[in-house]
Formats: sequence, C-alpha cells, structure tokens
Amino acid sequence: MRTATLPQPQRLTAPAPARTASISFDLKIVLLLLCHSLVRSFFQFFGGPEAPSNALLSGLITATPFLLGMLWLTARVLAHQSPAIAHAPMRPVSLAMRVFLYLFGLVLLYAAYNGLLNRNEKLFNEIYTQVILWSSAVIAFSAVRSIHDVRRLMRWFFPVLFMLATLRFLQGITAWFDLQTPFFDAWTNGILIALGYCLFLSRFLVKEKTTWKDLAALFIFTGSLLVTFHKPMVWSTAITTAVMVGMAFWKRGAHAGRRLLYAILITALFVILADLLTGGAVFAQYRADFYRLYLKIDEATGRPLGTSGIHGGRLYIWEDSLHRFAQRPLFGEGLGVGSRVGGLTEDVAIHNVAVYFLLATGTVGSIVTLGLFFSWLRPVLRSLRRDKDLVLTLGLFGYVTFILAFGMVGTIWVVSSVTYMLGITLGLTYKIALLKTAQEQRT
Repeated sequence: MRTATLPQPQRLTAPAPARTASISFDLKIVLLLLCHSLVRSFFQFFGGPEAPSNALLSGLITATPFLLGMLWLTARVLAHQSPAIAHAPMRPVSLAMRVFLYLFGLVLLYAAYNGLLNRNEKLFNEIYTQVILWSSAVIAFSAVRSIHDVRRLMRWFFPVLFMLATLRFLQGITAWFDLQTPFFDAWTNGILIALGYCLFLSRFLVKEKTTWKDLAALFIFTGSLLVTFHKPMVWSTAITTAVMVGMAFWKRGAHAGRRLLYAILITALFVILADLLTGGAVFAQYRADFYRLYLKIDEATGRPLGTSGIHGGRLYIWEDSLHRFAQRPLFGEGLGVGSRVGGLTEDVAIHNVAVYFLLATGTVGSIVTLGLFFSWLRPVLRSLRRDKDLVLTLGLFGYVTFILAFGMVGTIWVVSSVTYMLGITLGLTYKIALLKTAQEQRT
C-alpha cells in the first residue's frame, strides 16, 4: 500500500540582490571623452603651460578623441545600429531640429569653402572645432537611454573634475600669499571646472536638505573660479548664477531665496577674509586687472590703452568686425576669420560668438544658427518648467549658459577640451528633455 507523501515546504530564501547594471559601451565612450577633456589640464598643472612637451604624447592626446569616435562608430556598424540621433527609444527628434541641423551642415560647408577662398588663417582649426563639437554632442545624445544614465555618468566623472578644481583652488590660494609652488594653471581650466560649480549650485538651490559634502564641494568649485581673476570668467559666473537662481526661485520660491542669501554671505566672507590676510592685495588686483584687461583703460589716467595686439580692447575688435560684416552681409567671410584691429598683421580672436558667426557666415548663417539653438532651447526649457527634480537638468543647463555667456566676451574655441564639454552637455540636456517628454506622454 502506497502512502501519500505530503509536499515538502519550500525554503524561503531572500531574493538575490539585483546586480547593478554596468555602464554601457556608449557611456564609457562619453566618460572617456569627458575625462580626456581634463588630461591636458593635469599635464599643465605639473609641467607648465606648454605641457606635455613630448611631441609623441601630445599627438596621442590630440588623436585620442578621434580614435574614440571611430571606435563608437565601428561598434554601431557592427551592431547594425544607425548612428543617426533619432533611433533611440524615445520621442523622435523634432522636425525643426532635423531641418536646422541639415541647414547648419550646409552653412558650415559653404563657410569652410568661403574661408578657403579668403585664405582665413584659422580655417582648419575652426573646422576641427566644429567637428569636435557636433560629433561629441551626437555621441552623448545617442549614449543615454535614461536619466539614470546621466546621473551615473556624472558620478563617475565627478572625482576627476573635483581633483582639478582642488588643484586650481590651492594654486590660487598660494598665489595670493606669494608662495612659490610647482603648480601652473591656465584660465581655460576655469571653464571646465564651471561644470562642477553649476551642478553643485543646483543642488544647493533646489534640494531641501544638503549635506556637508555638498557644501564643501560647492565651496571648492566656487573658490576655484574666484581665486584667479579672468574677465570673461567673472562675467560668466555672474550671468550663470543669476539665471540659475532665477529658475530655482521660480520653481522653489522662498527656499531658493534663503539659499541664495547664504551663498552671498559665504562668498563675501571668503573674499573679505582673503583680502585681509593678503593686506588688501585681492581687491587691488581685481580692480587693476578690471581696468587694464577688460576696459583696456589706464587706471591712473583713465585713458584707453593703445590698440596694439589684443590690448586694443573688445570694443575695438567688435567695431572692426561689424564694419567688415556690413561689407558682406549675406554669407560673410568664411570660417576661421579674425579681426585685424589697428592695422595688425595677424588675426585677433573676435571674442564674441555672435559677432563671429555674423562675420564668418553672414546673416543667412546666423539665422540658421539661431534656429538650431532655439530648436534645442525650446524642449529644454519645457522640461525645466515641468520637472519636479531640477538638480541635474538645471545644473547642465547652467553650464551651457556659462559657456555661452563666456562666448559673448571671450572665445570658446581656444582649446578643444572646452568644445568637448560643450558638445556633450548640449547632447545630454537635449536627450534628457526628450526622455522626460516621452515619459509624460506615457503617463
């Protein structure tokens, strides 16, 4: 006689912890591009402005982004995926964006041809810069599948950026006290560091509670921008802070207002303390540099300095460029154009991105450029208006604002690292905006 067997009770085991998804191949490429933008800065800190002096190493640094881009494109082809920006699982790119992208490509091709005919000295550097800008934007746009991807990307990149900010902060402090250090700094490092400033300013303004780590990071990033005076840097920091505070106040009200008051007090105490410890040297240096470098005016006499070289002043350069634009108002003089103020034999950078595009691409090219910019801006502002978690979006948008503000009084095409950061940030902000729009439509 067979006896029935009762079913054995199942053993209750805790579910295995979910494995954290590893960073995708595309995000690794973006991360490497971001880190690469800081590589030359670290070399310059320890080896001087011309570092690395080794031609082979310098060539390798220059060629690395191109190799990364080809690696990304090859991986796409092998995976049978189109590198076009509209293939991702999200709302398709707007028709206006696609139209203006195609038109902008035609504008750049004609402007390059026009620059070749006019023998513009910096034509090939400008072509290289534009390729860097738009290729990095496309790679960053295509790499992101969710907003979580962007957060992870920033977390991986933050330690490298924080190290650069700390070095610049310490180097600036020692310079205030006339202490000799083996470190060297370049003003372009401030444009790269501004990304960290914008991200942590956003956390400070938006989040209900901030930790001491957030405040310490914001202090380091802010200090690294303040310790070294550079005219476009001061302008850009002020404009960006005002824009970000305005948006945060619009979304968070009194909470952002209190945070702003604390930030102003802390910054004022920092500068006043530094001025007292250095015997009044900080304010004196800022004032003298403002007269000499920005206004191009002799502080003692109140008269403009001579028009030789870059010391001719921004107003002289812009006036000369606009006068030449009036001679070729439709299509301009081509990429790589510069200004020759006061009969100079060498081109001087125009130091204003709007004036540059007017002179280089004319009215037609400038209209197309503005159309492309507003096609990017519209969905980004819409996502900022509807977003409840502003920290990441506002921080990245603030960094784009910083570079564009810098470009109104300086030149953002000086080094390729700045262009990489700008392109990646443009791609990330636009992708985040489209992802959020798609998420709203699903809900």
